[in-house]
Amino acid sequence: MQVREAQKTALVDAVQNLDSERAGNTIYQVLQQRHIQERVQLEEQVNREIAAAKAEARAQMAETRQAEREELIAEQDKVRKLKLAERQTYKSLLE
Repeated sequence: MQVREAQKTALVDAVQNLDSERAGNTIYQVLQQRHIQERVQLEEQVNREIAAAKAEARAQMAETRQAEREELIAEQDKVRKLKLAERQTYKSLLE
């Protein structure tokens, strides 16, 4: 807010000695520049927020994938152990 107050004071000083049309044009140009700067800042903020949201989503997906992978490995382990037990049982029946 201090920056805006300083800009306002500088603008008032600058337009005091101008005719109304030039003063209006000067004020318009200053406000236009300010709005452009604010829009750029907001776009940068939005881009940072989007990047953060994407990173969070990627991290959550990575966690989900890891959990699914661990589940699949555990299932595969169970199947492998069952097959091994079946083979051993089958072998012992043949002996």
